[in-house]
Amino acid sequence: MVSQQAAYWYIRCSDERSMSRHDRKLLLAWLKQSPEHVAEILRISKLDGKCCRQRLREAVKGLNESNVVEVDFGGAAQYDYQPSRTVSDKVKRKEGAKLPWKVAAAVVTMVGTAWLGDAVFDRSNGVFETVASEWKHRSLDDGSSIHLDARTQLKVEFTDTQRIVYLNHGQAAFDVAKDSRRPFIVRTPLADIIAVGTRFSVDIDLDAGVTTIVEEGVVKVIKHGETDSTAVMLAHNEQLYVAPRAVAETSLPVSEQNKVYVDAKAELEWTTGWVHFDEGATVREMVKQFNRRHEVQVSIVDPAVAEKKVRYARMRIDSVENFRDAMENQKGVAVSEDREHKMLQLRSE
Repeated sequence: MVSQQAAYWYIRCSDERSMSRHDRKLLLAWLKQSPEHVAEILRISKLDGKCCRQRLREAVKGLNESNVVEVDFGGAAQYDYQPSRTVSDKVKRKEGAKLPWKVAAAVVTMVGTAWLGDAVFDRSNGVFETVASEWKHRSLDDGSSIHLDARTQLKVEFTDTQRIVYLNHGQAAFDVAKDSRRPFIVRTPLADIIAVGTRFSVDIDLDAGVTTIVEEGVVKVIKHGETDSTAVMLAHNEQLYVAPRAVAETSLPVSEQNKVYVDAKAELEWTTGWVHFDEGATVREMVKQFNRRHEVQVSIVDPAVAEKKVRYARMRIDSVENFRDAMENQKGVAVSEDREHKMLQLRSE
């Protein structure tokens, strides 16, 4: 997944004109999430560089003295790097450290000085985020409230004319106070969700797309950057799925065909500390929901287990024991624990 995300951003960065300010914020947020993200985009950059050098070698194979023109760069030595005399060229590395200078260099190189000024992670600037095993409820100045699921990061920007929430990743539910003068907009890279007064949730994953569920009121979903003519209206108990944007695509339709009816109250039950799975859900779906919310991670050792259908299950989102009990109640599933690596492993009985 990290490799796919890194490839997506590397290709997007190859054409800076296509990247909006919001896209740059998302890239910076993604880079800051983990040193693994920076390392992966560096690896892809290095691989691309090797490919370019190989193409160059192929191009120069036929060159000889008769078709090579010497170019005078006019004293190129003036551009030679001269390190500051006050900075040592010897860097002490802590044991086990993985090239921290590369992390810093990657952020500066890929994002640029202007991007760093956006202060995406400045909590005093309206940014809220949660990590694994963490859920938050936040009240806003307009009387609205936000429920943040685990591993979620968003930024709130209110003006005199609109209320905007930039949902960078994760899942959040919104209780929106009515204000006809200022629409409430949840902005994602794929779609904008617009409401006046309602209760709804938005779940974003750059690999899996954006899912919007409405429990009360009506919301309007528009492809990011488009006008109202492309909007899809969602009402009580309706869900709309917007597919992820493939790297090569330049447009992403928001379609009525992707609208379905759901039990919105049950789908948003996670805001009360519980999550449920109806009969017919798969073990894979349960594991995905568990892993997004816990430091303890579940590994499906036997692929056949992933597609097993489960009985109805309801569990607290903060309880590892509830999940383990639910799995042990499933026919044909065995659970083992690796405490050293904070993992649960699922196998066929």
